[in-house]
Amino acid sequence: MECGILQTSPEELSLYGMENSHLASMRIRRYALRTDGFVSVNGGFASGEFTTPPFKFSREPSKSQPSHLAINFSTSAVGSIQVEMQDADGNPVPGRSISDCPQIYGDSIERVVVWNDGPVVREFAGKPIRLRFVIKDADLYAFNFR
Repeated sequence: MECGILQTSPEELSLYGMENSHLASMRIRRYALRTDGFVSVNGGFASGEFTTPPFKFSREPSKSQPSHLAINFSTSAVGSIQVEMQDADGNPVPGRSISDCPQIYGDSIERVVVWNDGPVVREFAGKPIRLRFVIKDADLYAFNFR
């Protein structure tokens, strides 16, 4: 592999490798993967879930207050992801439980999570929360607050 990883688009990272470097058939090969696609949490067809440890998200002094949770994910045609916000003790936050989150499916680098009463999570900034993800036949690569 050559040195470095390049972001070749907002959705893609590229790595380059030399093949047959000491032969006449030498060539450079480009490998591409999705942004944040080095590792994922995978839920099989039977479904799986995981819960983060408690954490706080907050704004940086030069940025506006985070107001949405976005996920980087990919599901199969029958797969889905749902997200629940919990307090630090693991209790679902009213309006942000699994039953309040419609199934999310598709393939997106940055899809905003929407619960029945909307996507805004600004009121939770600076408070300890957990996120519970229910994942069926899908990969979750990353999440962030924006």
